[in-house]
Amino acid sequence: MTKIICIGRPGHGGIAASLKKYYPDTCFVSKSTGQDLLINDHYNHFINNVKDYNVFINHSQIAIGMQEQLLKDVYKTWTENKVHGHIISIGSIIEFDEWSWLDEATAKEKLNIRNTSLSLNSELIKTTHLITSGFNRYGPEDDVKIDPDKIVETIKFILEADVDIPLIYVEHTNDARLNKWRNIKSS
Repeated sequence: MTKIICIGRPGHGGIAASLKKYYPDTCFVSKSTGQDLLINDHYNHFINNVKDYNVFINHSQIAIGMQEQLLKDVYKTWTENKVHGHIISIGSIIEFDEWSWLDEATAKEKLNIRNTSLSLNSELIKTTHLITSGFNRYGPEDDVKIDPDKIVETIKFILEADVDIPLIYVEHTNDARLNKWRNIKSS
């Protein structure tokens, strides 16, 4: 049975909202649920309880370095408790050299998460780093972006696949959007 815990809140739209549609029993962890992971007691409570789940969606950037720390700590907790699980960390297109100028600190962080995820992947605990370009939070936006339902359908595919998928990149390629951002950089 798949028991999912996700860092994020569906009320913020995007991936968390779509995840709630596809997997309504998902446990969401965020300040709005009374679980501020920047508070040590809350963080320790989360790490202690994560052993009751077998899928962790490492979604939200709470603070620089936090997503990578969560990845490591969930992996450690699951290893110690012999949990057969799957950690899916949400990456970003900005971890690619072409787009890192948009937010260099987050680009470096996402690249670190990707490298850590790839190094932790094992038979007991599968890890997937899912890189995505921009996605809609509250419905269609002016820029053509990915419908977050498609990202969750990709997560579903990853969880149900009979092969391991340590790294995947999903995009809704749109030449006008790409050219707009390339032209902003060259301006």
